[in-house]
This record gives sequence, C-alpha cells and structure tokens, in this order.
Amino acid sequence: MSVAKAALEIDQVSVEYDGHFVLRDLSLTIFPGEFVALLGPSGSGKSTLLRAIMREVPLASGAIRGPRRIAFAPQRAPLLPWLTVLENVELAKPLTTPTTEFREHAVQVLTRAGLGDHLKLKSHKLSGGMRSRASLVRAFLMLDTSSRSANDEAPVILLDEPFIGLDVVKRDLLHELTHELWAETKPATIFVTHDLQEATKLANRVVVLSKEGTEFSIDHKADRNSEKSKTTSSSWSNEPGLQQEIYEALR
Repeated sequence: MSVAKAALEIDQVSVEYDGHFVLRDLSLTIFPGEFVALLGPSGSGKSTLLRAIMREVPLASGAIRGPRRIAFAPQRAPLLPWLTVLENVELAKPLTTPTTEFREHAVQVLTRAGLGDHLKLKSHKLSGGMRSRASLVRAFLMLDTSSRSANDEAPVILLDEPFIGLDVVKRDLLHELTHELWAETKPATIFVTHDLQEATKLANRVVVLSKEGTEFSIDHKADRNSEKSKTTSSSWSNEPGLQQEIYEALR
C-alpha cells in the first residue's frame, strides 16, 4: 500500500527575534485533505509559524517543505480599497488559468458567497462580514487545481483567524462558506484560531502549540463520520474528554 505524500512538512523549525526564540525545533507534517486547527496560548507563535511557511520571516534553523504557491487568508481581510470586490479576487488568478475562465469562476463563487450584487463595489465600502467573505473566496481561488497531475504539489491554504471581530451570525455563515469551499478540493489547511468550538466545528485534526513554541502538546485527529461530513468536515462526537484536555493545555 502506497504511503500518502505530505502536502507540507515543518522540520525542526526555529524562528528567532532579537535573541529570543519564538519557535524552537518545531516539527509538523500535514497531508492532503487534512484541515488542521492550530490553537495555542497567546504569544506561542501561531501566526509566526504561518508567516514562516509563507517565507515572510527567516528561519534560524530547520526547513519547511511545501508547494511554491500557498494560499493565505490573513486577519482583518486586507483588500485593496481602490479595487472592486471582483478586481480584488482576480488578483489571486494563477498564471496557468485563463483570465476569462478565472473571472467566470470567481463570479460564480462570489455569488454563492452572497456577494453577487456587490461585484463592482469598491472594497472600502464593504461591511466587515462582506470583506471577510471576499478575502476567503480570494484565498481559496488561489488554489490552482484544474491542471494538477498526480505528481504535482498538493494545494495548501493558511487561515489566520479569518473570522476575528465578526458577530455570531456572520461567523456561522463564514464557517459554512469555508467548509463548502474547502470540501470542493480538500486542500491541506492550517487554521489558526483561539476558539475551540470553532476548531472542532471545521477541522478534522486539532493541534495545540505549547506556550514556549517548542512542541505540539496535543495532536489529535477526529473520527470520520460519513453522515456528518455532509455538513461539517469532521465529527468529534466520540471525543468527550478532548475539549477539557485542550482547555488544560491552553492555560
């Protein structure tokens, strides 16, 4: 039986700022189809790890192996205010995808996201929830899976607290949108959040980064449930003690 090839490998990675190690000797392997919720105490280095994966910060040691092109939805949905919703999303077009084809697909997905009537609206006029939806759509459309062969790099997407600052109703709507978009291609995903319920709602694997940024004190995969997977990415119904274990690790 063949062994699945990792989509992303974090191998003994250390990141140092001004003589202080934010991350030290950290290792994690993520496979295609894994939706990994990354939790940890404030200041443990979660966002730093995403920035390291994006090659935005240098590594003091170790290596990160993954695709050249990684989709990223950062906090606060940074859209360019002088561009329209559609123009912002079109910035994500992969080089191998024809412009007309990408635009048609973007319009379809934005319409599903409830933004079909706002395609020509400048992004600075959008509400917070609308900006978050546009940012999520843009990130997922960065994943060029149309021309991938079996030997190509597996798609990877990073979500850095994309629902922060939204009210409960908007968060629930964006949870549904995120799962719908993820389910279409099932890219390897790292989702940074401080919300445990949010993590278990969306993810099929939960990891908890230690306060010192040196290890993952919890690394747990959910039991698959084919019926529940129609509406959510995983089932944690058979894990009654997991939430308490994670709460203890986050203290």
